[in-house]
Amino acid sequence: MGDDSDLERTEEPTARRLEKAREEGQIARSTELPGAAVVVGSMAYLLLSGQWTFDKLGSLFKSGFNLDPRVLDNPYLLLGIFAQFIFDAFLIFLPVFILTLILALLASSATGGFNFAWQGAAPKLSKINPLSGLKRMFGLNALVELTKALLKFALVAGALSLVISEQIENFLQIGVMSPEPAMARAAELVGLTSLVVASSLILITFIDVPW
Repeated sequence: MGDDSDLERTEEPTARRLEKAREEGQIARSTELPGAAVVVGSMAYLLLSGQWTFDKLGSLFKSGFNLDPRVLDNPYLLLGIFAQFIFDAFLIFLPVFILTLILALLASSATGGFNFAWQGAAPKLSKINPLSGLKRMFGLNALVELTKALLKFALVAGALSLVISEQIENFLQIGVMSPEPAMARAAELVGLTSLVVASSLILITFIDVPW
């Protein structure tokens, strides 16, 4: 019986600390997973719907340059035309906005679940303590985060450099091509570059999540 009570005393504080940390919003989450999910998801959407987006934007700009003759008599109509132009552009990109929001929420909850803590959102004087801030800036955790950031930068920069070096001739050919083929080639190169960047972000996420 004594051993059981000792075990309960050692386990209960751990459970209480975990619950208290969750109430305060202190949950272990991956900082890379939401960003990678948003970038990969938005790039995938733009690649799959690129033709539709391109056609919609083309129609929007064509209509934007065809001004209503009534504007000559009433310049204030330009405000309404401009507002409609902005609204139509917003509708074109609204699906990708919704997609990125959903992906960010799902990816953020994947490692810690959905949790909103009012205690974590409440302002605390201890969080703006200069001494605590200096400890966080020069502590071991800050050094680890700095190393991770440098490695991420090196990985993404290396991937981009590889793409540019391999496709440099195609990039240069765009300048001597007619407009429509040049835009198509540029779209292909942007898609390829986005795919490489997304792949590097996925690799970073696989490293960061277990950490």
